[in-house]
Amino acid sequence: MAAPKVKGWDDLTKGEQEKERKRLAALPDPNQVKARQGKGGFTLRGYVRCELSSSDKEGFRSWEQENSAVDVLDLLIKSVDSGYLLKLGEQGQGYQASLCAATTSNDWNGYVLTAHASSAARAAMLLIYKHQVLMACDWSPWLADEGEDFFR
Repeated sequence: MAAPKVKGWDDLTKGEQEKERKRLAALPDPNQVKARQGKGGFTLRGYVRCELSSSDKEGFRSWEQENSAVDVLDLLIKSVDSGYLLKLGEQGQGYQASLCAATTSNDWNGYVLTAHASSAARAAMLLIYKHQVLMACDWSPWLADEGEDFFR
């Protein structure tokens, strides 16, 4: 089954564009958001290993069809607002999206979760699926000694 085509701005209807303008207008003004009080630079502690089993892959395909790229962008923004760093870009033959727990005040600060896919939009969707659906925004079980193998 082919992945649904991600719509660009010009592919949206006038009604969809207006709905998106209203949603974006409701977001806080970035110039008025207080800067985070960090204690210095980020220290990488490691990568969270989250490989999808065959049933996880089927679950992702189903979840992907139920969620739009716009929904995922909103979830990514909320993650960034919660203290995660987001990176999305080309990586070799495909694309990589990553969340880095920077100032989350969680035990997993310093760890990075990644997702790889054939398009940037799909990599972002896979990243949010791992973070929110599989991990339920809690990376701690995935960092335990048995965590990596236990959840495969």
